[in-house]
Amino acid sequence: MLPSCRQFMAFIGAEELVKNHGFVTKPGHALKLRQEKREGYSDFIELDPDNITWNVIRSQFDERLLRHASASGVKVFEGLNVTDIKFSGERPASAIYETQSTQANETGWAWYIPLHDGTTSVGVVISKDSYAEKKALANNGLDDPMTRLYMAQLAQAPELLQLLGKARLASGIKSAGDYSYSASRYAGAGYRIAGDAGAFIDPLFSTGVHLAMIGGLSAASTIAASIRGDCSEEKATEFHNSKVGVSYTRFLIVVLSVYRQIQAQKEDILSDVDEDNFDRAFRLLRPVIQGAADIDPKLTPQE
Repeated sequence: MLPSCRQFMAFIGAEELVKNHGFVTKPGHALKLRQEKREGYSDFIELDPDNITWNVIRSQFDERLLRHASASGVKVFEGLNVTDIKFSGERPASAIYETQSTQANETGWAWYIPLHDGTTSVGVVISKDSYAEKKALANNGLDDPMTRLYMAQLAQAPELLQLLGKARLASGIKSAGDYSYSASRYAGAGYRIAGDAGAFIDPLFSTGVHLAMIGGLSAASTIAASIRGDCSEEKATEFHNSKVGVSYTRFLIVVLSVYRQIQAQKEDILSDVDEDNFDRAFRLLRPVIQGAADIDPKLTPQE
């Protein structure tokens, strides 16, 4: 989770709820883009010691925020899957829903996130073509092919294996594909789209909560401004589309740049030829990858 999220949570009165839950604190993050170069580090507290954030278990974090929203007067509907939106002209009029039943080599990268319950989230991300090829090879054995593919990918990240030591799997392997998407627009007459409903980029910089809070705050403020008559509904809609779109695009450009470096291990893309690390690139990208570009009024035009 990015440090910018603390300001959103403080704004809605939820910061202490999250702070007191016991999540592992996160003073920054490291990203190794080339095997022979030192990892780059984004120091969250370099400029402000209070700019720390947390490694959260999303189910617990989301539950805390959901209960806080309910206690604050929000109508919460759980266990429902919206299958269609019915419009009256251009305005949404009703929703159709159903009750849910409970039932970095050149091809990718891996993450390592310590959690407060004693477990560590470890995942791998690989390209679609590479996944199809490696899954086909993994299917030739007798044990679980997904577990075999997962362990083979971890073997290509030796420093991550050192961190894991004698750790063992605490759960089955879960997978998801084709997860990057964006809606063509995020607002219209009588509706707003926020969070994963509107767009998802990539888990690389843990941007999901930040973008969800940006979208939620923009949705609430533009709806309120339109109802109060502070601006027209058209202007409110235009603002939300722009705000969410710009925030999404900032991260998308940075993520695409990082993937270009990951996929070109022998080239210097985010570093100069005489640099053995990516610190300078991370400092330049700080306003984006720490979320400050969306919330910090002290940023200079150059930043």
